[in-house]
Amino acid sequence: SRSLGDFLDTCLDRRAAESKPATVVTLRLVADDLKRFFGTAADLRDVSEGRADDFRTHYLTRTPRLAAATSARRLKAVRMLFDHARRLKLIPANPFADVKLPSVNPAERRHYVS
Repeated sequence: SRSLGDFLDTCLDRRAAESKPATVVTLRLVADDLKRFFGTAADLRDVSEGRADDFRTHYLTRTPRLAAATSARRLKAVRMLFDHARRLKLIPANPFADVKLPSVNPAERRHYVS
């Protein structure tokens, strides 16, 4: 079994060499959020689909509030990280695979154009 913190640190160290600087910053922010929410010592296999939904809710209701596009982008990064863990056979399935992303086209910003 592997701890969440250990997996994220190893994964991000590897990706840092092949990613653009802004991507690395975003992934570090996401990793820090995951560690704070689940705990650094949490076992990767203990992150269930229910807890993944709880994390999504946390992102959408946290203070300071994140824009829908930012939440969606970060949740996509979380999904990618857990998919990587699945490919490495550290977890049987990605708990974030079916997590619904927030709409990045909110109703209050839509305008009728004639």
